[in-house]
Amino acid sequence: MRGDIVSIRDVIAANNMLEQRGSGLRVHMHDACGGQSFSLRGDAGEKGTDVDRQAVLDCMRSLGHTMEFAEDGVNFWVARA
Repeated sequence: MRGDIVSIRDVIAANNMLEQRGSGLRVHMHDACGGQSFSLRGDAGEKGTDVDRQAVLDCMRSLGHTMEFAEDGVNFWVARA
């Protein structure tokens, strides 16, 4: 594991994966002093499906990150051990 920090390169890689899948969704990074959080949504605010969320989780895992989604299915963050 590369730790708790997700780089902008990793977010770009996830977005490239989504684009290659033909998805209109994007991973958005929210970086604050307390830590990073992310959201998965389209330009019009649409939410992803379970398949979209799993694709993002798999992509992030391949980059060394274990992520977890909130119950809303939009917001997610690095899972804590």
